[in-house]
Amino acid sequence: FSTPDFKKYPALALAYEVLDIGGLSGAVYNAAKEVALDAFIDRKIGFLMMADVVRGVLESVFDGPNMPLSEPSLENILQMDHIGRLEAETKIQRII
Repeated sequence: FSTPDFKKYPALALAYEVLDIGGLSGAVYNAAKEVALDAFIDRKIGFLMMADVVRGVLESVFDGPNMPLSEPSLENILQMDHIGRLEAETKIQRII
């Protein structure tokens, strides 16, 4: 196997970042990815913009002064999913 080309596959690089962040970042990543994919399917954003949306969401949620929830309860997972979706929708609205 060879080292993946993260420039060519930016979403793969984001997946590795999520592993490094840990906690409930996977819930945020998945939610943002789903919203970005829906926007792509609806022709609101381009294919390559999906990774940009997800990256922006991860940066917004995990680079702020208040670290988000990390306890893996169902309530917290659903809350982080909701936050990820809202952030993604906001970022997409700024693009279109």
